[in-house]
Amino acid sequence: MTVARPPLFTRDFFLVAGIVFLAQVSAAAFFHFHEHLVGLGLDERSAGFVIGVFSLSVLVLRPLVSPFLTAANARRFAAGAAVATAAALALYGSFAGVAGLTLLRVVHGAAYTVLLTAVTARFVAGIPEGRSAEAFGWMSVLLLVPYALVPPLFVPLERAAGGFAPALALLGAATLASLPLAAFLRPAAATGPARGRITWAELREDLRSAPVLLGLLLSLVVWAAYGAVFAFLNGVGLAAGIPSPGLFLTVSTAAEASVRVAGGRFLDRVDKRRGLAVALLVLAGGFAGLPHVGGTAPFLVLAVLLGLAWGVAMPLLSGYIFDVSPPHLRPLNTNLGMAVFQAGFFVGPALGGPLIDLGGYRALFLGCALVSLAGAAAAVSSTARAGAGRSPLGET
Repeated sequence: MTVARPPLFTRDFFLVAGIVFLAQVSAAAFFHFHEHLVGLGLDERSAGFVIGVFSLSVLVLRPLVSPFLTAANARRFAAGAAVATAAALALYGSFAGVAGLTLLRVVHGAAYTVLLTAVTARFVAGIPEGRSAEAFGWMSVLLLVPYALVPPLFVPLERAAGGFAPALALLGAATLASLPLAAFLRPAAATGPARGRITWAELREDLRSAPVLLGLLLSLVVWAAYGAVFAFLNGVGLAAGIPSPGLFLTVSTAAEASVRVAGGRFLDRVDKRRGLAVALLVLAGGFAGLPHVGGTAPFLVLAVLLGLAWGVAMPLLSGYIFDVSPPHLRPLNTNLGMAVFQAGFFVGPALGGPLIDLGGYRALFLGCALVSLAGAAAAVSSTARAGAGRSPLGET
């Protein structure tokens, strides 16, 4: 007798998806923020700092606020953060100096952080058992879609609105559509594991959990290497004589999205650590091959290969952290995983620059390959030890 699978695509799923989509639309609109800042008279160093401080604020704040944002209070904080995000977007036309823009970017980053952290907590509380990888696969696709849609659509919006800042203000007004979506979410008590604020004792115990730490470590490995590729790919492609290196990201992102949509159910049926080990081995091979590409065709073949591996890794990482976490700690640990994702985009470029100075792009991608191999070894070791019932990582 076949047991019916618990539903994933509920009303709450689509309401949360709508809030996430609106938040990402407003973030994706900053793809040519650099040109706006230069037009205001900022030099390159100041413009880079103003652009980067948003991500820095997200990186710092998300781990700090995650213990306090739960499924029980998510609706209230998401609504407040949506209003704050809309206000921040409306104020970009009021500042032209570095100090004012920096403060605005920090406030905007804080509002964006609270909004996504609260909504993630609410989303995780509604994931049915046995469908974690599928749920995170769909959510990750939703996070990608605005970055494909907004850049080409924002240019005509900017012309119609009369400039970059007025167009941002219009997107800010659109962000307020999150308010009715949050209001229609069911009370947290109706979604299952939605307890109140996490205690310090629970937090300390959680941060000592070896399975959770393994998931966060593997997340850092995957996303630091991804961040390095993202930051330095253009130079690799140009050095190899590739006329349009940006096609790599287009092709790899399409491969990521495809495997997440098509493979979600399958990924929930495999041992997630073994799956991560395979994905990391594929990533290691792809990284090792990147410095040796000699034309557009092999370059794009590697884009497909790495995109498929990244597409598998993300839902497996989030699903693994979900599965090894106690129900009331799943929102926290998922948000910590997202914070590690953000950290990867800092760690990868920060360590990649010195590696390039030491040995060029070969040294950079050899480093990415070796780190990925080490991550695969950790995942395999954890699986083998767990199977023997005596894992040094504390897994059984």
